[in-house]
Amino acid sequence: MLQVLCVLREYALLLKQNRNYRLYLFSHLCQHAGDWFVRIAALISIERLAPGSATALSMLILIKAIPEILFTSVGGSLADRFDRKKLMIILDALAALCVLSYIYALRTGSLHMLYVSTAFRSTIQAMYEPITKAIVPMFVSDPHDLKRAVTLNGLAWSSMLMIGGVIAGYASSFLGVEACYVIDSATYLLSSFVMSHVEGTFKAPQKNDSQNDSNYLKESELKRYSLLLKIIKPVQTFCEMSKETITYLFNSGFGLVIFLKASGTLTWGSEDILTEAFSHVEGNEAETSRRIGDLYSSIGLGCVLGPIIANSFVVDGSKPVTVQKACIMSFAVLGIGWIGVAKAPNFGIICAFTILRSCGSAVIWINSSLIMQNLSSPHILGRVLALEYSVAKLFEAGIAFTAGHMEDKGYRKDEIAYMSAWIGFILFTGWMAYHKLRRGAARPEFNEQSSEKSKIEMTLIKSTALV
Repeated sequence: MLQVLCVLREYALLLKQNRNYRLYLFSHLCQHAGDWFVRIAALISIERLAPGSATALSMLILIKAIPEILFTSVGGSLADRFDRKKLMIILDALAALCVLSYIYALRTGSLHMLYVSTAFRSTIQAMYEPITKAIVPMFVSDPHDLKRAVTLNGLAWSSMLMIGGVIAGYASSFLGVEACYVIDSATYLLSSFVMSHVEGTFKAPQKNDSQNDSNYLKESELKRYSLLLKIIKPVQTFCEMSKETITYLFNSGFGLVIFLKASGTLTWGSEDILTEAFSHVEGNEAETSRRIGDLYSSIGLGCVLGPIIANSFVVDGSKPVTVQKACIMSFAVLGIGWIGVAKAPNFGIICAFTILRSCGSAVIWINSSLIMQNLSSPHILGRVLALEYSVAKLFEAGIAFTAGHMEDKGYRKDEIAYMSAWIGFILFTGWMAYHKLRRGAARPEFNEQSSEKSKIEMTLIKSTALV
């Protein structure tokens, strides 16, 4: 208990001493508070527009995931070329306007418009994700503080899920679904306003572009073909940056770890489908809303507790091997949690085991990104995080759609939960073997105490110079 209190004290000191990060975190809280309102509202909207269709719900999840797969890499490229703070402000403002289209979809009773609204909002969120993660190391450079900052980001998401889940569930029950969408829009505007008060510029350090510049036409020819080049150059730059990212990871020594988060989504990807299934009360939308809120709050509580426990007893920010170990152990926790959900005799026990499995999912989600933030070179971090996020969303969309299709084909919800549990145990076995072979973040050179960060960055920058 004393160790946990010491960890919490360190978090408090970080917030007290770092004004910019404090404002950033508050912006993060504002945004995520609204996110859970719209997530619960979307589940209720689907049930209203397509009653009893798990396939319609899985289609919503798939449509949300496709832009995240396609456009997260765009956000990563933007994060590595432009001021990250300004990008976050602009995207927050756009999201505030976009989310209002959900209300139009509800009032017209259009399922297709709900899908279109989800796609637009997801596109903005996809570009925002790598930017908001890549800016964190610019606020805190010390490895231990970075671990705390990344954990606090995850706790912000989790606490808003825990609190917002209950509030959103009851708000949709008493105020109506439209009120949830309005609240979401307002929180995006507040997030944008708070970020505008962060001091300084946050543009990533650039590599020497002399070699890249030689690939383009001379100045006299640029004038002649200016219109064509305005189209070609951004595409060429994007392709070159993507190629550089793949080559970087291939030579980095930890490239396979980019699939750690993605493999975790195979275990918890059925979450939204099963949340709706276990919460559904036939003919009672209000009670269904409240139970969805309770389940999401249970997820949030687990996501708060998991990283705190892991950071107190397993994770050492200066030793990536401990971060990877915490992630791998969490696959077993996920498996146990899903078995408990499948066998639970009542809704209260379902919530209890949901807390347990969410402890595991939060540790994987947060700490897999921490490995990338610790080991990746700053000039390419945005793209690395974008690729990690895109792959995770691709896997998550696939398993969510599969779970929805299985439910409509007659599989029981407990059978789908058992499937998720076995996936968790299989992945635990595979990743543990990888870890025991000292691969990924367990490589000895990534855990040396003397000049660790500089050695890693020099090695990785040299590897990308071959591109």
